[in-house]
Amino acid sequence: LQRAPNQVVVDNTDKERSATPGTGYTAKVSQVLLAVDSVTADSAIVTVEEKPMGMSEDSVADDEKKSDRWSRLALKVSYSPDWSANKFGKTSSVGKTYGLFVEYYIARSLSVSAGFLYAQKLYTAENLEYSIYTAEYEEGECRMWDVPVAINYYLPSTSKLQFFASLGLSSYLMNNERYKYYPDATNPYLVYGDEFHKKNKDWFKILNVSLGAQLRIRPSLYLQVEPFVKAPLLGVGEWDIALSSIGTFVSLKFQPKLKHNETKRSR
Repeated sequence: LQRAPNQVVVDNTDKERSATPGTGYTAKVSQVLLAVDSVTADSAIVTVEEKPMGMSEDSVADDEKKSDRWSRLALKVSYSPDWSANKFGKTSSVGKTYGLFVEYYIARSLSVSAGFLYAQKLYTAENLEYSIYTAEYEEGECRMWDVPVAINYYLPSTSKLQFFASLGLSSYLMNNERYKYYPDATNPYLVYGDEFHKKNKDWFKILNVSLGAQLRIRPSLYLQVEPFVKAPLLGVGEWDIALSSIGTFVSLKFQPKLKHNETKRSR
């Protein structure tokens, strides 16, 4: 004989043996039924977790996994030594580049960035034509604002170390250009000079390519090391120099983590 949940089965045989007039059989059965009803009522009080309308159990589980959400915006401070030359030729002295980047994440592995950097480019060139003259050797110093824009791809990683690649363009906004021209490279005493202030703005004439690695040193703080190459697409500055540069950015990137608190109610 199968029992339904919370149902009492009374054996008829026992009923016939005990249900004689005046034995109180009916009263005993009523007490049993009242006890069962009390247990059933207690077990019916349950806690129900409310879910937003339109959300399945799977979507709620996925949302709980993402309780620590990442910010789409990141800010980084960067510095790099800079070796520059005309058409990837000989380099003379070390320049420098430093400034700020703002990065916006389209997805976890894909972002776009823009920077505002101050750069000092020191370079040399040979057989340079300037004005109506020709110099066998030339030394240049350009102080400028470098405004790069780039798209960045981060290789998926489950560890603290992550690799990435960047591709973009730079605009050079010249503050000061100084040039020394040597008509005869063997005679350092025969030299001419030129200087230009805030005269040239070269928009999107430099191609930027870089490969880098970032290490998470705090939940919201990363250390990046990023070797780069800047290749000229067109000439820049007063004499359209094919200014190339190589270097390595060292950056601290701050990307805050956003806490997403789930509110659970019960009744």
